[in-house]
Amino acid sequence: MAGKAASSDRKEVLAARLYGQAGRRWLMLAAALIVLLVLGAIAGHVRNPEAVKREWAVVVSRVLAGAAGLLLIRLLLFSDEERVPVLFFDMPSGTSGDAGLGRIGSAIARLKDRGYVTVPLNDIVEFVREQRYVPKKCFGLVVEASGSEDIAGIFGALRGSHLTILLPPTALHAGTGQDRPSPVPSEVSIGLNLTGEQSPRDAEGLRASLKACRDTITVLNRGEAGFVKVGYVQGVDLRGLLKQTGYACFLNGRGFNRFGDEPHLLRLLDVTPVVRAGKGWKGLSMCMDLFKGKHYVWPAVAVTGLIDRESKGR
Repeated sequence: MAGKAASSDRKEVLAARLYGQAGRRWLMLAAALIVLLVLGAIAGHVRNPEAVKREWAVVVSRVLAGAAGLLLIRLLLFSDEERVPVLFFDMPSGTSGDAGLGRIGSAIARLKDRGYVTVPLNDIVEFVREQRYVPKKCFGLVVEASGSEDIAGIFGALRGSHLTILLPPTALHAGTGQDRPSPVPSEVSIGLNLTGEQSPRDAEGLRASLKACRDTITVLNRGEAGFVKVGYVQGVDLRGLLKQTGYACFLNGRGFNRFGDEPHLLRLLDVTPVVRAGKGWKGLSMCMDLFKGKHYVWPAVAVTGLIDRESKGR
């Protein structure tokens, strides 16, 4: 159940709430502009043959119709909210045979060349909680791996980027000491993946899994708390659970990572299908634009197919 919830949430982010929402806004805009064009066209018509139509009234009517059109464009296609995307890439097969890792490394490098920067997830949490400063063209980066042996390969492909690598509890070897993963670079933080087969069934199972891995993650992160990707677990007070277990934040929330959202939940923008389809930095840029409420890019996405059927959740 939890694994299915996480999967459906992943598709919902890119499909219903991004691509679909932008498409509906464009339909609303088209309908409203048609109405305004009709009103502007008939502004100079005299309904009563004996009435007098002033030229200035015609001009004012058409100016007002044009201003209403511009206002609609502003309201429907541009968002005033400052949203911070957190890109998520699922790499379950390991680095050795995963072509997607090289693709995302190349795409991230191209984004950086165009002024984008990666920021640690802790900075995004502080922005959501207290509106701390983050660069305007920034994003977080989360990679889901299957084992600790993948850390070096991921860091090599994404060198110079701040990122969080999610590992399942079995990969952390909590409590075994000698088998724990080696310390990670300063730009990398380690998080816990509790979805899929690793997903706890109830609140007590979730609490036990978090506590079992907490010490290992804290050591790997040089004393800093970790992040947890979790599916749906019934009857859990996530905010209270963070305080009890000492983690920084849960991933897979339903907000838009903006100031005023729940700071204990960050939303992930799954770009796995986009990267695996070879869409490159343009596909990532389009995904982030839609996430940030830049709905004006929807026609380009629809026409060019930068986000394919799979990534739209169809």
